[in-house]
Amino acid sequence: MSKNKLINLTIILILIFSIFISVQKTEAVENSEIKISVSPSPSSIPVYYLLENSDLNLKVDIHKNRNIVISKFMKNNIDMALLSTNEAAKLYNKNVDVKLAGVHTWGIFYLLTTDDEISTWKDLKNKNISLPSKGGPMDIVFNYLAEKNGINLSSDLKVRRGKVRELSQLMINDMAETAVLRETFATQVIMNNSEADIILNLQKEWKKETGLDLPQSSLVLHGSFANKEINKEKIKQFNEEYKKAVEWVKKNPQKAADVAEKYMNINKKVSKLSTPRLNLNYKKALNVKNEIENYFKILKNTNPKTIGGEIPDEKFYFQY
Repeated sequence: MSKNKLINLTIILILIFSIFISVQKTEAVENSEIKISVSPSPSSIPVYYLLENSDLNLKVDIHKNRNIVISKFMKNNIDMALLSTNEAAKLYNKNVDVKLAGVHTWGIFYLLTTDDEISTWKDLKNKNISLPSKGGPMDIVFNYLAEKNGINLSSDLKVRRGKVRELSQLMINDMAETAVLRETFATQVIMNNSEADIILNLQKEWKKETGLDLPQSSLVLHGSFANKEINKEKIKQFNEEYKKAVEWVKKNPQKAADVAEKYMNINKKVSKLSTPRLNLNYKKALNVKNEIENYFKILKNTNPKTIGGEIPDEKFYFQY
């Protein structure tokens, strides 16, 4: 074999080897696992739908409480999570490298009562009401809306505080007439107390007062995952497929309830009835920045700790 032919053959072999390595790397990136943490609630159904209807390689973990997922983010043990929007801000303000990708839940707060005399804000005056622990987002949202509607919590209401689970049990057992609850506790009360009904959808009331929707829960990415160029397409694909999964859940509550029972052991009836009140609608965070910042501003004005002190800057939002 001539020297030139040998050189050409060597070049060809090097090119073939380079292409092979490149393909191997591409396949590894495409097939690499995405670790996502979700809560054991119907709002997580779209993620479990993707497990069966997507070629994304998802590893889904359930966090029983927010401290677990916060710890996972701080230790960089997960790539993404479904998390309260204000908790994402708190992590960011603790210098944890997180990015807000999109909002998926637009409020799940409701005012329920068994009292036939209550149907409007003004009817609440001088009534007993059970409210969640003071200083959290649900309490702040209710307090803000009550004041806008001429209700002073200190002078106009007889307030009892407690954890949401406890308050829902009180209503189920006719030991409380009126309470602010979130889903799925609101549905559980309605199912178990025929006198109970929702009289105020706090999300609709929020929009009446602010002109904006309530960006309660979001898809949050860990920066170490989001900032890698090789993950950009994967994140884009996840966002597109996740949005479709959210729409599927809204259109197919019965099938969605089957998914919830299979993966999270949630009662089918609770899941089916609560789904319309979850206000699921996935939107890119950058597209709803006004809604997010308005929400953070109101939380900060009442209790800065709910967002970790400051309203996050531009770097908080994932660019894609």
